[in-house]
Formats: sequence, C-alpha cells, structure tokens
Amino acid sequence: MVDNLLGFDFYGSGNIGDDLMLDGFLGVIGGLDGMRLRCIIPDSGRIATLARRFPAVEWTSIKAKRYRRWVGVGDTPIQCTSGRWSLNRLRTSLLANNFDIAIMVGVGVEGEAVELAAEFAPLLRKVACIGTRDEYSADMLIRHFGCSKHQVVRGEDLAHLSPALHTLYGSRPLSCRKYSLGAVICGGDGLPQSSLLQFRRWLAKDVSGSVAIVANEVRPLRYREIDLHRRWTNRAFWNWAPHIRADLLTPDYWRAGSVGSLIEHFSDVQCVLSSRYHGVLTAAWLGCRVAAIARGSKVATLARDLGIPFVGPQFRVCDLDRVHDEAHVVEAKTLNAFADRARASVEQIAHWFR
Repeated sequence: MVDNLLGFDFYGSGNIGDDLMLDGFLGVIGGLDGMRLRCIIPDSGRIATLARRFPAVEWTSIKAKRYRRWVGVGDTPIQCTSGRWSLNRLRTSLLANNFDIAIMVGVGVEGEAVELAAEFAPLLRKVACIGTRDEYSADMLIRHFGCSKHQVVRGEDLAHLSPALHTLYGSRPLSCRKYSLGAVICGGDGLPQSSLLQFRRWLAKDVSGSVAIVANEVRPLRYREIDLHRRWTNRAFWNWAPHIRADLLTPDYWRAGSVGSLIEHFSDVQCVLSSRYHGVLTAAWLGCRVAAIARGSKVATLARDLGIPFVGPQFRVCDLDRVHDEAHVVEAKTLNAFADRARASVEQIAHWFR
C-alpha cells in the first residue's frame, strides 16, 4: 500500500499558483521522517519536469490499488465560477474509496459555491480534516457546507510558505525595476469583456513608464489568459494608441526546473494590478506595490486580508485610477504573520501523517 496520494493532479499544468502551493506544503511536510508522497499524472509529458521541480514527490502515471491517505493540497476545490469541473473531479476522487483516510490542506472556498452546497457537503463529510487557506473559507465550510468545527483547521494559503518566494523576497528595490506597471489579467472565464475594454482604455489614457502584461497561467488555450496577453502585447493591437508598448512576461514554464524561475519576473515590476489570487500573493512577497481586481470572492478576501485596495469584476477607468494610486507594498510583518499561520496549520495537521 502506498502511504500518501496527492489527490490533485494539476501541478505542472501551467498555473504558477498550483506550483507555489505545493512548494510551500513540501517545505513543511517534506521534513517528516519517512514521508512518502505519490502523484498520479495522466499526462506523462509533465512527469520529467515535475520530477526536477519537486524531487520529494514520486510522479508517475501508474495507479496503485489502495492508498493509506488521500491528500488534497492547495487550490480552491469548493468553487463554481469556472463551472462544475471541480465538483466533478472531487466527486470522482472521493467516491473512489481507494484510501483509508482523506485530508485537505490549505484549500479555499468560493462564496459563490454555496449554490452547490448540497452536492459538496456529502463529499466533504468523507474528509477527516480540512485545513483552509483563510478564515473566510473555514467559516464558509462550517456555516454552509455541513463541516464540523473539529473537522476544520484555520490556516493561510500554502504559497506563503514557498521557499522560492522567501528566497526572492526583497531581492530588488523598486527603484531598480524595469517596468512601472505589471498587469495580471484573466481572460476567458475571468473578467467580462466590458471590464477588459475599460482596462485597455485605462492603459491608453495615461501610461507613464513601461508596461508588462504578466502571465500567471500559461496554458495555450484560445481566448484564455496567455492568448489574451499575446494579443495585448502585439503592436498591431494598439494601432489606435501607438504610444503603448507592452511586453509579455512569462516564464519558460514547461522546462523550468525550479519554482523560483516561475516567479522571478515579478521582481522586475514596480506596481502590479492582478485579477489572479496568486498574482496578488506573489507580487506582495516580491515587494511590488500591489492592488487587486477581485473577479471573485477569493481574490476579494485576500485583498482585505493583505490590506490592499481592490475593485470588483465590473469596473471603470476611474476605479483603476483609484486602486493604482492607492496600491502599496505589503509590510514584511504582515507577510510573515501569514506564513506563521500557514505553518502552524500544516503542523497541526501533520499528526495525520504519522
């Protein structure tokens, strides 16, 4: 019997946030004596890169008959803004009954998922312990999803524990950074077209300094983030505003052997406006001035917790003016407090691995 199965298989799939969360988890739990983790990756092409990036995990496409523990690490599995895929994946995993015990660590809950609470609740009852990424998620689980107070451990996002983020923290002063503005903007299911148009108008209205469009999700899907970014950094796209010069900042994700190389480009940016959760979190840790575009409840919750300005998914040029002016660097003591709470929650859950 294999000891621990990483129940989520999306690591190395193109979303930098997923890799940051796993990096943080391994930074704490990987030090346990005899700790063995396996992850089943359906796309065997990812295995070699993941093995270099996370050598503490056994990456394989071969399934075992049974596992001692099913471990869901990171992400927002209780969500619905991107459709029912997360609910369906969770149902497939937890109803397989090929494990002795299920645990979740550092997971989030979208407020919008309340409408599916009746379907999520019986699945969550199969999980012995659920560590959350914030107070909001813990309260949601207890109030709306039928979880008990003894089942839920309140924590913070696992990315706050990422050794890569801690290594790069404070590595470059703002005055030495190439780009005055970095935009992490979702396409596809992220923001309405009216808001994307307002953002373009805002960029064209008054751009001082150089602009970077920063990719936090690099899967080559039409009309999704990287496709949107490539169009926005094409000079022909701005023929109506020829003064705009926007560079695309994206890591060599599919070949990168370290988590640090996935995020180091943030240290080239002075101010980041992000509609992605881990775009906000990474920018904060890398010392950028930061503001958020809350396309959903989880980004709004993070912005409130960090004490940074944010707008909702429907915004105008004047709203972007405001949050850009109010954007600021998050203090080290605030970030360290997040990391301390995240570490404490993982350590509290660690007894389930002994």
